[in-house]
Parts: sequence; structure tokens; C-alpha cells
Amino acid sequence: MSQASAMACLERARSSIRHVLNDWDAASLARMEECRALLEVAVGELRAFEASPARDASAANGLDSTARQLKRDIVTLMRVVDAGSAFYRGLALRLGSSAPSYTASGHSPEEVSSPARVAIQV
Repeated sequence: MSQASAMACLERARSSIRHVLNDWDAASLARMEECRALLEVAVGELRAFEASPARDASAANGLDSTARQLKRDIVTLMRVVDAGSAFYRGLALRLGSSAPSYTASGHSPEEVSSPARVAIQV
């Protein structure tokens, strides 16, 4: 990967972060999921930059400090998205909706508990 490609990776990561900041809406779970996807794109671009051979030369150009700042921004924004998602999961549980929660095997609690109730009644 050339120096220009490494710079392009950082610019795409920065662009994804800007989109997250512009699109953020704590009142919309769907918007939070979109922001999470954008952050995953930013993480992928940052990983591509870190894996590039041009990274060694990028320290002289200040790209490493830009990459570190982008990483801090991503971590901060992921915490915000995770907190918002946790709020919605807690709210759903509080209101009695168990749809967002699943067992380790990927089944909803209703799917697991229904056969057990039938077996107990028989």
C-alpha cells in the first residue's frame, strides 16, 4: 500500500466518523445501528492503515498521530453507541418485551420457555 493509499484509508475513517456525528440520533435505535455500521467501516479502514507497509514512513508525515486520534474518537463513539443500545435493551426489558434478548443458542426466551411449559403441564 502506498503512502497515498494509507492517507486515503485515514480519510475514509475520518469521513465515517463525521457521518456518525452528523447522523447520530439517540431517539432512534435504527439510526444507532447505522452509526454502529459506520464505526465498523472506520475500524476497518484504520486496521488497513495499520497493516500497510507505508505506515513506517507515515510517522514522519504525522499520520500516526492522526491515526491515534481517530482511534480515540472511534472508541469514544463506540461507547456512546453501546450505551444507547444498552438503554434500549433495558427499556425493552423494563416494559416487558423480551424480543431483543436471546439465549446463547440464538433463541428468544419465548421459544425456549414455551416447550418447557407444555412439558410441565402434561
